Order: sequence, then structure tokens, then C-alpha cells
Amino acid sequence: MRAFIRVVIPFILVFVVLHGAKIAGAAERQDEWVNIDTKAEEIVLLVEEEKYEDARLVLRSLSTPLTRADYESASLNIHDMGIIIRNYERTDEALTAANMPHEERLMAAERFYYLIDAVIHPHQRLVGYERRRFCAVRSGATSL
Repeated sequence: MRAFIRVVIPFILVFVVLHGAKIAGAAERQDEWVNIDTKAEEIVLLVEEEKYEDARLVLRSLSTPLTRADYESASLNIHDMGIIIRNYERTDEALTAANMPHEERLMAAERFYYLIDAVIHPHQRLVGYERRRFCAVRSGATSL
């Protein structure tokens, strides 16, 4: 019985430690997507205020996090990655186009945000920004 305990206890401890590390790694990967999502929402808010240059700077700050993000942990494939990158580029173009109407710039920023938000919440679309926007419209507010 003692020999059994000497073998089983270390095995259980190793399992718990490795499993805990795996959970911590998954949480870290989720945090990077949450950070990207927060910045994407910030871009929309800046575009709403017609602060296009500030929005462009925030978007460009996402360049490295988007390339380093763990697409596999978010269950995304190479096609999904391409869609995210293309939308990033379209948003950048919209923010730098001098003659583009405000509504089109806002639509590009919102499209990028909704795409990133869908990565974070695959079963619950349009969570943060859209919920606040809905509540603001519902209450008759003119701004978020």
C-alpha cells in the first residue's frame, strides 16, 4: 500500500502542476485577444469622435499583437487569420483616406471590432460595445 501511495502521489502532483500550467497558458492567450478586442473598441470610439489619426495610431499598435496572437487557441485557421488581416488593412485604409465619408470610416472600424469581438465571444456576438450602444439608443442618449 505504501509503495502504491509513493507512486500515485507524485503522479497526481505532476498532473496537477502540468494541468495548472496549461490552464494558465490558456488564460494568457485569452488575455491577448481581450486586449486586442479592447483596443478595437477604442478605435471605434475614436472614429465616432472623428479622431481618425488617434484611431489609426491605436490600430497600428495592434500590428504586433495581431501577428503574435495565438490563432490556434482561438480555434482559428489560416483563412480566418487572413480575414482578420484584410479587415485590419481595410480599416487602416479607411482611417487614412482623406476623402472618405465619416460613415464609411465608422463602418470599417465597427466591422473590424465586430470581427475581433467574435473571436473572443464565439457564441455570444457583439458583446461589449454593441450592448452599450443598444442601451444608449434605448434610453435615448445621444452618445455612448
